[in-house]
Amino acid sequence: MPKLNKYGEIIDESGGPASESPSRSVSSSPGRVGPPSGPGGRSSSSSPGIAIFLALLVIGAIIVVAVKQHEGNNGAQMNTAPQPSTIVSPAVAWPFDSESLAPNLFVAAVNGRVEGVVFFESGAEIVPKPSRVYATEFQQERLRYLNWELALRHPSRSYRQSFTIVAFLYSPDGSIRGQQQSPTYLEPDWTSSYHSNRWGQEAGPWLPGTYRLSLFVDGVKIAAGSVSIKSASSPDAGAVHRAALSHLVEARTLYEQRQYKEAVAECDAAVRDEPDNADAAELRSQILRTMAILGIQ
Repeated sequence: MPKLNKYGEIIDESGGPASESPSRSVSSSPGRVGPPSGPGGRSSSSSPGIAIFLALLVIGAIIVVAVKQHEGNNGAQMNTAPQPSTIVSPAVAWPFDSESLAPNLFVAAVNGRVEGVVFFESGAEIVPKPSRVYATEFQQERLRYLNWELALRHPSRSYRQSFTIVAFLYSPDGSIRGQQQSPTYLEPDWTSSYHSNRWGQEAGPWLPGTYRLSLFVDGVKIAAGSVSIKSASSPDAGAVHRAALSHLVEARTLYEQRQYKEAVAECDAAVRDEPDNADAAELRSQILRTMAILGIQ
């Protein structure tokens, strides 16, 4: 029977511990001792251990690939997911306009009705509404900024609503003197509102004549107006009309007195003063018909 030392090891006859069998193998798990080797000195557990090790490697690789693919998919979803958007008003296009295009006097965007368009003069400072002096005619020498004001009537709403007014200002010769886009808004409790902007002398000094204004919202012409600028040297409109009326009265008197040629001359004078004086033009035609009937050359 073999002898054992105090550690339970077999000792040979010389007293030293017996050497390990060269057939003992180490498993894939470090520090663990496998079962005794089989015949021929090869471990009976060698092939199953390698197979298990390879299987674990394959499973681990599959898990790693699956995890990375999942992370990649999550990243793609984050990149393609809709981001919180900021509402930005689109750029407003310049609409088509012509003098013959009539305004519809309604702003569909705010369900508002146009109450009117007026004009007032100002300096560089903003003029409070109570201090505005409205007019349809301004003196060229005194005009600094020409302001327009649009009055709207509309229902209240549950939110503050923004919109943009596009304005065109035409010079007396019909060319565009200025165009502007005026962002504005309505407060929730407003049922009427006033919106304004202005032009200075950026395009040159104000010239005498009639200026035409067109206002658009969302490409629809909502309002129009006109204003006159007079020079200090321009004749007073009232005085011109009074002079034309005086010629017309004289022409009627001469017609009744059968002084037909003199009456025609007075009608011509009235038309020179006021080219649009329909009364003078009509009286002149009547006098000429009478002269033709009477054979007066």
